[in-house]
Amino acid sequence: MRLSTVTAIGLALCLAAPAGAETITAKRWAAFLDSSVKFNRPDAGDFEYQLYDAAKKNKTIPAALGDFAKRLHLPADRAQAYAEFLVDETLYFEDCDNHCAFGPDVPIYGETARVAMTEPTGGLMAAVGKNTDGDMRAPFVRLAWTHPAAAAVFFDLYDYTEDSALLKAALLKLPDDPSAMPVPRMGKAFSGRSDEIDGTLLAVLDLTEKRLADSPQTVEWRAALGRFAVEQALWLGLDQEAADRYLGYSDAVRARMLAPMAVAHSQENCGASVPEAFIDRLAAALWATGRPGDARALLKGRTGVPGPVRQALSDTFDAAMPEKDIFAAYVEGSAKKPDDKDDDRCRAALNSGAEGWVFALNGETPAVRRAVAERLRAADYGDIADWVMRAAAYEEGDRDAFSLPADAFPADFAARRDVWKARIDEVRAKAAKSPPRGVRHVVTTQLPSVLTEKPLPAGVAAWTSKDEAAGPGLPKGLKLPVPADAVIRYQASGKDAAIVYESSEYDLSGEIPAAGLWLALRRDGAWQPPVYLGLQTHFPYVATSGSRLPLISNGRLQLEVRIQEIDKASITFPPVGLRYAREARGLYLDASLADLEADRDHDGLADIEEARLGLDPAKADSDGDGIPDGVDALPLTAFNPAADARDSAVARIILERLAGHDAGALVVAPRTGKSDDDIAAVLAAAGKPAPHPRRNTLIMVSDRDIFSGIAQAPFRLVVYSNADLEALGRKDAPFYPPRIVDFFVSHDRSTYYVNWSASWVGGAFIARCKDDACTVEEVSSWIT
Repeated sequence: MRLSTVTAIGLALCLAAPAGAETITAKRWAAFLDSSVKFNRPDAGDFEYQLYDAAKKNKTIPAALGDFAKRLHLPADRAQAYAEFLVDETLYFEDCDNHCAFGPDVPIYGETARVAMTEPTGGLMAAVGKNTDGDMRAPFVRLAWTHPAAAAVFFDLYDYTEDSALLKAALLKLPDDPSAMPVPRMGKAFSGRSDEIDGTLLAVLDLTEKRLADSPQTVEWRAALGRFAVEQALWLGLDQEAADRYLGYSDAVRARMLAPMAVAHSQENCGASVPEAFIDRLAAALWATGRPGDARALLKGRTGVPGPVRQALSDTFDAAMPEKDIFAAYVEGSAKKPDDKDDDRCRAALNSGAEGWVFALNGETPAVRRAVAERLRAADYGDIADWVMRAAAYEEGDRDAFSLPADAFPADFAARRDVWKARIDEVRAKAAKSPPRGVRHVVTTQLPSVLTEKPLPAGVAAWTSKDEAAGPGLPKGLKLPVPADAVIRYQASGKDAAIVYESSEYDLSGEIPAAGLWLALRRDGAWQPPVYLGLQTHFPYVATSGSRLPLISNGRLQLEVRIQEIDKASITFPPVGLRYAREARGLYLDASLADLEADRDHDGLADIEEARLGLDPAKADSDGDGIPDGVDALPLTAFNPAADARDSAVARIILERLAGHDAGALVVAPRTGKSDDDIAAVLAAAGKPAPHPRRNTLIMVSDRDIFSGIAQAPFRLVVYSNADLEALGRKDAPFYPPRIVDFFVSHDRSTYYVNWSASWVGGAFIARCKDDACTVEEVSSWIT
């Protein structure tokens, strides 16, 4: 949002007023004190924070300005001008909220050019830069590009934002001899942004190092830039390049690369301080490139308690741990729960709740994961090794938010970038997505559609929103085969009746209002088995609560619907921003009841149900264990009477946790309010728990076949592998079955680790089993 006329005039008058403490009004001073500046890092070079701290510690404005001048070694008149500017720019960006603008046609931009661009250290420019993002970042960078301290400004902003585009700008503006500048905090080494993956940042780092003056004074700079470049290569899987680069530096530079440095994050891999995390990753790359002596030497002789990554690598390099102890060390750990002292990466690694070494590898560099995975495979723990390798190091992040000036890059930049890009592309191609995991069990059957969309007949008016408000009109005391709040539409004639209702029997949509649509018929006073319609609400149809068109006529279903298709791109969690991709009214779906109920293999399940579940509509026993699909407790899992009793005991523990997992999920309706900022509309969208008639089917995902020993269950259990899900292709509408995320078992089958998730609720536990009796140790539980 641009400044209003009144605000712009007021700002201009304020900035044009004669110098003196009275030009900052008490009201604006109080607003500055209450601004978000209070949350800034207490950095001696942060102009905004130093003014805030001076204001907080002095009772009057003149006293605070005097303190501010003393802190920054400024004459009084300059401190006054800087303070006025800092108050104005802070309050401008606070007041404009998320509709800010920054450019030549905005008054604060002109004041930035007049005041901040003439402040020699770049401190004022950095203060403004910390308030700009998105579309504001490009004009700010263009303005700051010509500041004498541009490199310091961009380094400061990179430390604040971790935006790699700002690091590029800082490096390109760095003088050939930067020894007069303090080595800045280099921030997070890798974020997966496009300029990292296309070789741009590595090329800029190369060319910056190449032009640095070769003197003892630049050792710190070479070490800082070198370690950052090596980290970039490590995250990208360029192990050879990383190892060669490190070994190519002088002894003095390498020593500084391994020594503590000023960095933005003190922890990166669960307890390992910088440079310890860097040393772990570098050692793994040296190991991967055939330098085991160098790899071991890096890890040995380090002081302090080693973190889990180092412990895993140390065991990998020496393979000294007895095989019987591997499961306990790598998986069990000691049931540690993350706390607020852990950084984000550490919390993510410990999300499973266990403290075993492998969980700290989640998101580690390819060399680290590959080395440990080889050790685990050698110990016959291939499933854990596969898990380690699936914990990918990064996902591709955002593209640059702004472009640097055309003349910012040196002449040989493009050629150097292309060399890096080719190498990165080669490594990424080798690490391309692996095929879906697990054995495929499902049969994919494309049945001809039995539902036909038609316009309502001439003279039949569409069911309106006013009609909808009356609901399905259920008679009082009516006995139904499902809960009344699951019913969408009811129609009766004498002893016959029909209801259309929602159920998540086959359609697990979690917090999205996309339950499956079902039809139940009462014939001669008795309710018949329900008929699945193969539809999910909002994808794209919504059944109306009534209609002027009969629901059942001459053996046909005539279901009036409206199209209110949820835009899949709007689905996030929590799903408070759902929106429609398209809407339409005046339609109905026509189908023969005989076609809906068709069961060609006579196994008790309709063809449309079997196609939905991945069973074979033309084969009564899909899994070949001699039990027809309609009565088989596990229709996709052949019963194995010789299954290990401990596996089956753990399987029953899992089922206890997953049965009824979604009973409390709050379904959120699509937004209908006009304003994105309408908080009331967002809150109104959060509904009550979805109606769930008692389900006869439990669907889950597990790549490990641990359920084959279960002969009887109080429900139908459909177990998919990830390969099954891929084959079914159920991506057109939300489908979130609970899944066994991790399942590890010790060689003697005495200990199991299970991590499960049902999208919005989950947990992990360790089961210790003897014969078919298991005790359970809860490791973690979570709910969103």
